[in-house]
Amino acid sequence: MKRLKPFLIRSGATLGFCFGLLVLFLLQPALLYSKHSTHDIFDIHHQEVIDLELFAQLDSSLYLVRKAEIFDPHMRIDLCLNDGSRYPQLVKSVLGLDPVRAFSNQLVIHGHFSESATTLRWRERELNTVQFIAHGLVHNIQFHYHGLWDANPLGQHPEWKWEGYADYVVLSKKYPLLPLCHRLLHQLDDPYAWTILEDNDQSLNLHFRYLLLTQFCLDILQLSYDQFMQDQRSEEEIYQSLLRWYQEQ
Repeated sequence: MKRLKPFLIRSGATLGFCFGLLVLFLLQPALLYSKHSTHDIFDIHHQEVIDLELFAQLDSSLYLVRKAEIFDPHMRIDLCLNDGSRYPQLVKSVLGLDPVRAFSNQLVIHGHFSESATTLRWRERELNTVQFIAHGLVHNIQFHYHGLWDANPLGQHPEWKWEGYADYVVLSKKYPLLPLCHRLLHQLDDPYAWTILEDNDQSLNLHFRYLLLTQFCLDILQLSYDQFMQDQRSEEEIYQSLLRWYQEQ
């Protein structure tokens, strides 16, 4: 027992040190990049020279999210490019793979930009750069607004609200609710199929369901963001209310 105690102390100290080092690297991406640039609210971490076309895509993404009710113009975003640094791989190993991963104030690109930077190549898909960067930015904004303990995953807000609000900010002005219901409601039974709308806007049907529910809450029921997040009705209750509204139109 006497020998075991020092071993446990050393092991605990080693694990604590390793965990602290991991958190440090995750929250300080500059440690794993050789170059740093700034553009508007972005601190851009990169290895290669940035294609100037990317700045136009960032401006378009910001134009969408600045309209969000909870946007704070004073926040800063660490934009981490996938151009040779080990940082995106580190984030992938800890948090999983998404085309764009948002956490805290980090926005990590896992895909690869096309030559014009208008599309983001991820797996076998060509994604709309503005849509996916803006979606990630909304999650950064939510984290900034809620704080660590009340932002997902620790805040445990329903996924349909957390993801639905991001899609709402990015897509709702372009796609009004009623025409979108005409187009999407009949195909939501296949949640993991992808649907492509105009201008290469695309997502899983599951996310489009979240978008419809959120649009209904914010545009038809006229809930504020805080009211929406605090509303106690279930996803299914809101969905049934949406269907009743749709049938009355």
